Amino acid sequence: MMTTKPEEIDFLEIQSTLRADASGSARAALEQRLEEAGRLLKRKLDAGVAPAEFTALNAMRGATEAAKEIVVTAWKRMHSTAS
Repeated sequence: MMTTKPEEIDFLEIQSTLRADASGSARAALEQRLEEAGRLLKRKLDAGVAPAEFTALNAMRGATEAAKEIVVTAWKRMHSTAS
């Protein structure tokens, strides 16, 4: 019995963008944007903010780091040569 790979369905535009990005240029641009957002958030945190704002900004900074990891992992899985 032959098994087939399940059809890939993109629910978000970013999925389609990454899937079509064989060269990795869109992935790199997304990583760069997320990195810059993280740096901006860090600068704000380092400048000193109220405790409630610190909590929110720190959570957003963590989210940018997680998003970068997700973008890289998703792109690698989409463009893996192993089947």
